Amino acid sequence: MKELFRANLYVADCDSVNSTYDNAHYTRRFKSGILMAKSIGMNPNMIFDSQGFEMVISDPKVKKFFAKKVKEKEKEGLEYCINVHIYNNFIEDGYFDFNAKENPFERYYHEKLREHYLFSSYHLTKQEIEKDSLMQEKIAQKLTALNEFVQYIYQETGNNIFKIRNDNAVLDLRSLVLNRSTYMLTDISKFSEMDENFKKIYIDSLQQFKELIEGNIDIKSRSQVYHLLETMLAREFSEYSVILKEKLKTDIIDISYNSSFIKEGEIFRYKSIDALDIVYEKLFDSYADSG
Repeated sequence: MKELFRANLYVADCDSVNSTYDNAHYTRRFKSGILMAKSIGMNPNMIFDSQGFEMVISDPKVKKFFAKKVKEKEKEGLEYCINVHIYNNFIEDGYFDFNAKENPFERYYHEKLREHYLFSSYHLTKQEIEKDSLMQEKIAQKLTALNEFVQYIYQETGNNIFKIRNDNAVLDLRSLVLNRSTYMLTDISKFSEMDENFKKIYIDSLQQFKELIEGNIDIKSRSQVYHLLETMLAREFSEYSVILKEKLKTDIIDISYNSSFIKEGEIFRYKSIDALDIVYEKLFDSYADSG
C-alpha cells in the first residue's frame, strides 16, 4: 500500500489538550493519521497524556497494521517507525535508553519525566499523580499497553517500533508563541476573510495576548499558556471569549508548540476532516486485515 504523503507525518491533535473526542472518533483520527505517511512522529504528551492512546494501541487492527508496515518497508530496505520527539523540558538529563527487552516508557516515566510535568488531561503534575492511587493505576495501564504494543511488534518483526529522537534542546515555548504572534500581526491581510468588526476584536485580543506572554518569563507548558489566554479573554473579551479562545489556540499556541517538533522534510496533520477520516479508517482496517 502506498502512502498518501511521501513524508514523515507528525500526528498532532490527538494529544491531551485536544482530546475532546469520544473513543470512536479518537480511534478514527489516529488510524487515518498513521495511514497517510511513510513514518510517524509523536511527542511525549501524546503517549502519556492522551486518554485514548492506550486504547488505540491495544486495538488488534492497529497492531497488525504496524507489523505489516514494518515488514513491507524492511523488504524495500526502508525503516518504518514511530519517532518520539523528546526535548529536555520533559526529561532530567537529555538521555534516553531504549532496550527492546524492556519497557522503555516505564523507565522514562519513573526515572526521566520531571516531577512538575503537568498531565493536562488530568490537571495533575507527576508529583501529584504519585500521591493518588487511582491515578497511579491509570498510568500503570498506559505503561502496560505500551509494553504489550512494543513487544507484539518486536515479536512479529524483530524490530523496535518506537525510535527515540532526542532533540537535546530546551523547548522555548514562550519565544515560539511570541514569534508566531508577531508574524501574524505584521500583515493584517491574513485576516482578510474575517468580518471587519470581528477582525478588529481578533487583532486587539492577539495584541493583548502577545503583551501578556511578553510579561510572563517563566512559561513551561502549553497548559500554562492556555490558562493565561483563557483568563485574559474572560476578563477583557468575555462576549467573544469562546470563539477567540479557539482561534488563538489554533492560530498561535498549537502551531507554535507542534511546529517545534517538526524537522526538515516532515509535515504535521493538525485538524481532521471527519468525512475523510471515516473513509481512511475503512482503508486502514482493510489493509490490516488483508494478507
